Amino acid sequence: MADLSRYIRHPASTVTGDTAWFDDQRPLGAGRHQVILANNALHLTRENSLRTLAHHPGTTTLWRTYVTGTTGAPTPAQIDWMRLPGNGVLAIDLGVHHVVAYGTGRRWPRLRCAFRWAPEDAGDTLGAVLVVIPAPTRPEPSAVGLRGMGAAYYSSDSYTGSTSFANGTLSLELTDAHLADLSTAPTAGYPPAAPPTLESGTRFAFRAFLGAYNSSNQDAPGRRGALVGVSLYLLEPL
Repeated sequence: MADLSRYIRHPASTVTGDTAWFDDQRPLGAGRHQVILANNALHLTRENSLRTLAHHPGTTTLWRTYVTGTTGAPTPAQIDWMRLPGNGVLAIDLGVHHVVAYGTGRRWPRLRCAFRWAPEDAGDTLGAVLVVIPAPTRPEPSAVGLRGMGAAYYSSDSYTGSTSFANGTLSLELTDAHLADLSTAPTAGYPPAAPPTLESGTRFAFRAFLGAYNSSNQDAPGRRGALVGVSLYLLEPL
């Protein structure tokens, strides 16, 4: 199948005359018309599965560390998921999202979380972790991470040595293990009328969380940190 990695403009189906592709008695050949149409169909199928999922402003008052002495890229268990936002922590529920396989093959898109971050003291370390669970329901945060969520998958990183804002990115290659199978069927509004038969299908979903810490653990001017401009989105798989 043609794969030119971009959409190719072509005459509209209503065009008539010598430049028309779809006039009566003008069947398509096996040449460039079919190549372009096949390419466009494949390209649009792929692009349909890639989109922005969530935005969050983040925080400019990040100062808490959950596990004393934590430095470097954290695990989910090293984030204080229990504490409310605005209390020196960053623990964001980025929501439940449905995923569509990329293109004509059963390859899932790549998940990426991007943000900007900086400590106020170059000697402090900021750490962030993107957590994905294959479930649509909200897990219960606890002192050992995210309790009751079953399998968890994560990507993490840390930043230290400078007070300048830097780009942060956390990525996960989604697989079947990251996703929950959700059986769905349409209804005829509310109250639901039960037709004799219902079409049904399966949707695939995950829930994402972003957590962060600051090794400072001091709520004082010059010892806080910022992690702002959070975006969660899907990319072409590797």
